Amino acid sequence: MNKNIFKYVFFALIVNIKPYLLLLTLSNFNIHAFRIKNIIYLGFLALFIFVISSLLFDINYIKYFSNYFIFASKFPPKATEILSLPFSLSALSSLRNLTPGFHHYSAILFLPLILNSVTVFILIFVMLAKKLTNNELILSSFLITANFSSILGGYTYLLYIPFFPLLFQEEQRKEYLIILSCIFFLPLDFIRIVNLHELYIDSYLSQRIIGQVNQYLTLGTFVRPILNYSLLAIFTFSKCKKYGLTTHVITNSRAFKYIHAHINKSGRVNIFALFMSLACILLYNYLFSFSYLPITEGWFLAYAKLITNGAMPYKDFLLYLTPLYPLTIAFFIFIFGDGLFAQRILGVFVILGISSILFLLLNRKFSPPSSFAATVIAIIYYQSGVAHITYDFTQFLTLAIITTIFFLANTVRDLAATNSQRKIFSVCINLYLSCFFSSISFLIKQSNGAFIVIFTALSLSFVLFHSKNIKIKFFLASVLGFLTPVFVIFIWLAWNDSIGFFWSQIFTGAIAAKGSLAPIAFAWISRLLSEDLMIKSFKLFILFVILIIFHYAATYKKTILPKYSCRPEFNFTILTAYFFIISSFIIISFASPSAKLIVKFSGLGSTVGSYALAASVLFIFLFFASKKFKFLEALSSDPTLTIMVTMSLGMIWGNGTSAGVGEIAVFILVAIIVAQLLEIRNLSFLWQITIIALLVAFITNLCIAKFNTPYYWWGLKQQNVHEANYQVNANIGSKFRISKESASILEALDKAIPSNSGGDIFAFPNIPIVYLISNRWPQSKILVQWFDFLPDSAAIEEADRLLQKPPETIVNLNLPNNVWDAHESLFRGGEKSGQRSIQRAIATLTIDMALYTLTFSTEVSDGYKLDVWNLKNAH
Repeated sequence: MNKNIFKYVFFALIVNIKPYLLLLTLSNFNIHAFRIKNIIYLGFLALFIFVISSLLFDINYIKYFSNYFIFASKFPPKATEILSLPFSLSALSSLRNLTPGFHHYSAILFLPLILNSVTVFILIFVMLAKKLTNNELILSSFLITANFSSILGGYTYLLYIPFFPLLFQEEQRKEYLIILSCIFFLPLDFIRIVNLHELYIDSYLSQRIIGQVNQYLTLGTFVRPILNYSLLAIFTFSKCKKYGLTTHVITNSRAFKYIHAHINKSGRVNIFALFMSLACILLYNYLFSFSYLPITEGWFLAYAKLITNGAMPYKDFLLYLTPLYPLTIAFFIFIFGDGLFAQRILGVFVILGISSILFLLLNRKFSPPSSFAATVIAIIYYQSGVAHITYDFTQFLTLAIITTIFFLANTVRDLAATNSQRKIFSVCINLYLSCFFSSISFLIKQSNGAFIVIFTALSLSFVLFHSKNIKIKFFLASVLGFLTPVFVIFIWLAWNDSIGFFWSQIFTGAIAAKGSLAPIAFAWISRLLSEDLMIKSFKLFILFVILIIFHYAATYKKTILPKYSCRPEFNFTILTAYFFIISSFIIISFASPSAKLIVKFSGLGSTVGSYALAASVLFIFLFFASKKFKFLEALSSDPTLTIMVTMSLGMIWGNGTSAGVGEIAVFILVAIIVAQLLEIRNLSFLWQITIIALLVAFITNLCIAKFNTPYYWWGLKQQNVHEANYQVNANIGSKFRISKESASILEALDKAIPSNSGGDIFAFPNIPIVYLISNRWPQSKILVQWFDFLPDSAAIEEADRLLQKPPETIVNLNLPNNVWDAHESLFRGGEKSGQRSIQRAIATLTIDMALYTLTFSTEVSDGYKLDVWNLKNAH
């Protein structure tokens, strides 16, 4: 007792200064080392010091205790105060109270508080229930105190100092040293991100305003809580692992064992990392997916609605795509209704599905942190494409393709295993499913899907003919997989007498709509291999050579990509850091896109993004060239990557048939490149930080661009999502919050077009949403007259129909001249398209013959003018 008296006295003094430091005494309540004497001594001394000091200062006890206990409710800390020097991860949740606009995202911003609280309570349980050493008990109570509340702030700096010696006695001392060095020595608070324009500081002690300041959210505001939480997470994880804290109910369950056997065979898939990646992608989609509604949306909803009304594709209306996607949407609206909002929700699930499979593929080769970061960056890049709608057929097509790749990778993995009967069966199942989903991709969009089928067949041919286990069963499983969905569709078409219509439309008609077969299949190559792309590829190649030189100088090894290995707890730390860095910059890009630092960072990211396509093309070349050069052999040593790169070639070729190669074609390659860069372990720390900074800048630029312009198609765009605060007063847009300008256009259309009149209506060229708004349908087989969606012959026939029998209502979206010229250059070899005849027919009816009254006209975007014409004296 005598030798510890000073410890008790000083601790009692500290508790009287900051009562919440009583949490440091939690270590005395451990069931294996319950120290009742320590609790009594400390309690007595703290009470004694309080009584003596209160008598000296003549405290009114009634007022003191009443003020003490109502202080938090009477003077709650403002968000700006909590975020001034935050340490606890839960402090980031106070962002939701920073400005009124953040209240819409309270559910998301509540996640840091939940994650921090769960980790703290796990550590409390370990500390109280497990037989920890004395040092571990002290450190546990310290970390609980340092993370328990969001208002601890800068005092945590002082708390860390006496615990340094104990932390550095732990097995994870290297990780702790890195984290603490970053917390104490990096100039995080000198890097300003957001100016809060705080007008005054209200001192609750002196009850007066003591000054006017400009308060900033700095890099430290976001990074310091993440670093502090990382230390807590590493410590908690290590103690759980050391003392056997496991969830036996889950790990012994049949479902968990199945997942472990079929997904986690390599022992590398980190379910936590998968959930983190989905959380980031869900956050990103939540911020923009329901904040815009372009007038060009609803193409396939219109087709699907006709199907649910009993119409037969190809026979009752023209459809120049294979039928699976409109059939899928028809099935969906049959169950959930025909609202666009429900389809957007469906689309988010499709994006999450793509993300999940991409993560699982990457995680076979790369570590969980790298797979997480690569998945999130690649998906955000994927969604940066023009005219992105989450439930569009392009997303369903991508889901089918990446599922094909997943089962192809499973096939390669199982073929390399032992030749057991069970493995042979597994190979057959994976072959069947890979070919099945390849066929599904063709039935969603024949131009892209045809090349996926071709490259799937090439991949399988290479895999099977180079396997020692080649069997006739494998060939039959592949053929059966290809034919099953095709057979079902053909039976349905034959039953409805539509095979002839189907054949003429999806082959001859679709080819005519895009020009001719040769330009469709090959013209994109010359456009892709432009001078700009070749120059950028050369610059990247020079950078690649420099990286090899640095690598050899540092390691003297013969591989550029050493196998990732790291302790699980440090793995968890890197993963957590990536998660909070990426999610923080997503939120910052949404909340403060005009902050000076963010603008500069975004500019750097724009430069990085401009090299994404060139990097993908160069990577394909290096990947296949690596088989000829031993010093690059690690690039193509993994069969999963070989399958991913090979199938990406099919995606590029298929996407090229639609006039160009975009983000949807190369996002898998971008994911591999990002993961490869993050896996380079033997370059200098500065190189690694530079790579991470460039990737964060890239993702910041993509987010800002998407939030500023969520939809862009040939100059027709939707406004900034920050302007999306208007509820649409029209059935088509119910539950959406969009810009007032977009909402007013939809509402005006709803009023200008007579609904349910039964009269003929015609919308040109790509706005079938008009039919959905008015619940009126054209007396024609054509719903969309877009350039690559309707051949010239059908367009000319449609123009003649309009002149012979003028419809009751014409809704015309006038296109800028550059749109006409660009599409005719792409799809008609520079010749005038048949769509011109429809344009002339509308002008003849409305202007020359003056048969119509202009009831509504507005500019919906730069150069796009929307006109609603109603026939005079219509019955």
